[in-house]
Amino acid sequence: LDHGGPKLKADGKAGTSGHGGPKLTGDNEARTLDHGGPKLKVKEAGMGNQEKLFSKEIEDRSTDKEQLPETGGCIFFDEKGKRMNTDKTFLVIAEKPSVSLAIAQVLGKYERMNGYVQGNGFICSWCLGHLAEYAAPEAYDPRYRNWKLEDLPIFPQEWKVEVIKERMKQFQVLEGLLNRRDVEYVVNACDAGREGEMIFHRVYALSRSRIPVKRLWINSLEDKAIRDGLENMKADAEYKKLLDAAECRARADWLIGMNGTRAFTSTYFKKLNIGRVMTPTLAMIVERQEAIDRFHKEPYYKVILEADGIRAVSDNIADEDDASSLAEKCSGSDAVVVEVSRQARTKQPPRLYDLTSLQRDANRTFG
Repeated sequence: LDHGGPKLKADGKAGTSGHGGPKLTGDNEARTLDHGGPKLKVKEAGMGNQEKLFSKEIEDRSTDKEQLPETGGCIFFDEKGKRMNTDKTFLVIAEKPSVSLAIAQVLGKYERMNGYVQGNGFICSWCLGHLAEYAAPEAYDPRYRNWKLEDLPIFPQEWKVEVIKERMKQFQVLEGLLNRRDVEYVVNACDAGREGEMIFHRVYALSRSRIPVKRLWINSLEDKAIRDGLENMKADAEYKKLLDAAECRARADWLIGMNGTRAFTSTYFKKLNIGRVMTPTLAMIVERQEAIDRFHKEPYYKVILEADGIRAVSDNIADEDDASSLAEKCSGSDAVVVEVSRQARTKQPPRLYDLTSLQRDANRTFG
């Protein structure tokens, strides 16, 4: 495996890694990485790098590694925004190239490489979204290639994660970076949420890296927000429960999607996609449309008072006689203003949108 990191040698029977780390043993058909933690099975394929199947829980792989000090791994800046501590080389992995480049610009000057950028003491790369996913049913048993009702439901005993073939090239880049000898630690800069946790940890686990992990948690790509985040990074273990929640959701998606789609397709002989989110959302749309179709207009009335530029409007009144009675009582009567209040306020111009505020305003405006 030639990616600029540790070299792996293997013959037809068995091989060993030459970097003093975990030993790689196996035969021509399959190899298992034995490091005392979760098992990684590597299946031979006709690609440059083998397809990897992660067969146990995605866990924090750095817990048995010597941890960084409380402030270890945090990056500090001077008053001019220049990075101060450059003694250690670290790797930053973001979810999208745009985020990775924004972080790199804050860290300093960099040079574009193949699939990453590199500067003085830092490397920034990206995942391009999900690089790995739970394996399809046929990866557990070849008989699942044929969709049959009698094979349902499918419940994997050991969950397998595969690198998406179309994104294998970027995974190989990250795998090599995570195993470079000069990289002291890695910063998880994927999106602040459970999905970002899962995206990073699947890549980290499949890469077999053992370097410590720090978490960069930011919701804005403004320079100040990035600097503040880098100066206040936390240990990766603090987000373990968030990772567990992401894996739980992903397994629910898989179980409902794979079993539901196969069940409905086999029953009605037509491809019918079922999903944990998609199907309930579609049901909500159908229910709303049915409510619109059944809607019958009902008249209502409002009483409007206008006097000396002041306008007052009543609530909706269902009965016409009630509305007329209220209008008659008000007609010719005096309206009394009981209170007038004025306030002077100073409002600052709004800041540039970050992703969260943009989504919030878009949802409020467009629904």
